[in-house]
Amino acid sequence: MWVPHLSLSRAAALAVPLGQPYHQAIRDKLVRLLERAGKRRARAAVQAYLEREEHEILATDFPDGWADQILSNDGVSMLVMSGAAETVEPADAELAKEALDEDRDEIDLETFLSMAPSDRGLD
Repeated sequence: MWVPHLSLSRAAALAVPLGQPYHQAIRDKLVRLLERAGKRRARAAVQAYLEREEHEILATDFPDGWADQILSNDGVSMLVMSGAAETVEPADAELAKEALDEDRDEIDLETFLSMAPSDRGLD
């Protein structure tokens, strides 16, 4: 499992399995979160967190098209880059365990999207 050395909530949001390119693993994770949320909740999250891109996102196929549009959003793109293996060290064993526990128990679509920085930059 790739767990970046970031704050616990961001580490959990960006934890992905090893064995495939990082960006593909993040995209797959986002698709799973969209599917698990269901179309109505996924649409609500898109509307709440990505208002500027909402019409463009909601016009494409669910969930693959939505995942691509969400990942191209500046804030989400910055979030994803903050966890990329080429930009950050791996988490230590304790943080990795805590992040994986949090990811398993608490990360849903809204939580994942809320980790994206606002226009003010990373929190």
